[in-house]
Amino acid sequence: MRAAVLGWLALCAATAVRCASPQIVYQLQSDREPDLVDQLVGEARERNIPLDSELRPTDVERHSASFAWGVCGGSELAVQVQSIALNPDPPVKGQNLTVHGKGTLHTEVKNGTFIDLSVRVGFLRIFSQRVDVCEALKENDVEIQCPLAPGVYDVKHTAELPAHIPPAKYSVHVTGETHDGKPLACLDVALSFSMFSQARRWLGW
Repeated sequence: MRAAVLGWLALCAATAVRCASPQIVYQLQSDREPDLVDQLVGEARERNIPLDSELRPTDVERHSASFAWGVCGGSELAVQVQSIALNPDPPVKGQNLTVHGKGTLHTEVKNGTFIDLSVRVGFLRIFSQRVDVCEALKENDVEIQCPLAPGVYDVKHTAELPAHIPPAKYSVHVTGETHDGKPLACLDVALSFSMFSQARRWLGW
């Protein structure tokens, strides 16, 4: 179950699924609202974190992404994630991405359950957010909704990726607690959006 939510959070961290209330951090196109990507770019610039030599939108065909994840907790976690898969893999900027998660929920999930999300570029944290799990499921129209009973879950969720995700290596750390204070999950995610191979060599990736 929570595999879907955790997969969504991994996606959220690097692809601007709407889980934050960012301010305008650099000049935006006038026809859209600022999102998580805008906040990441702005904070990276303020801290002089090199994302890439060019942040202007380019053809999505010239971009690719790599994805890896791992569980960082033990058997005490309320959620045991078995798998997270992306389609397409690698994701394509500006197109829909489907996250397919499988896992086992060992305790009830209801209002008050939350996830803490931390995003880093290199050693520098550029974003952190506490996400209410039940609100996130509702706001993103995920097929499962609170309250959630213990059991095995197999869930898919589709979200559109922004076309202007800045090329960088994003490290995402996810933890959380249930409504009664028990550890919910622990997940580490690596998501890299990079330019074509010449730029990757220039960046040392």
